[in-house]
Amino acid sequence: MTEEFRIAILGAGNIGTSIAKGLVQSGHFSPGRITLTRRRVHLLEDFKAQGFDVSNDNIAAVNASDVVIVSVEPQLVDGVLEQIAPALDFDRHILISVVTGISLHQIEAKLGKRMRIARAMPNTAIA
Repeated sequence: MTEEFRIAILGAGNIGTSIAKGLVQSGHFSPGRITLTRRRVHLLEDFKAQGFDVSNDNIAAVNASDVVIVSVEPQLVDGVLEQIAPALDFDRHILISVVTGISLHQIEAKLGKRMRIARAMPNTAIA
């Protein structure tokens, strides 16, 4: 990873946007280094105005990033992991899951390949 690595946050709801805000407030990341995805991308207009990249295309977000944070609802995680699996590269990406109730083993099984994976359990007070 380069010093200017990029982050994709897939599922920019309350937790995902709180993570994005916290990263920017830390002073270590500019909004332009963070891509936020959401099915209803129009709900991210305020973030776009602040300089974040916003999209409803998870694969494009993964392809443009080095760290991928999965922050979707538990019932959506299988579909998202299946969707992004072909774009994930062990040598390039780190995958971080903040999805409640989904183990590292379940993530690896769904991806069908070896990846660098971590779990984090934030709450909305992180921002």
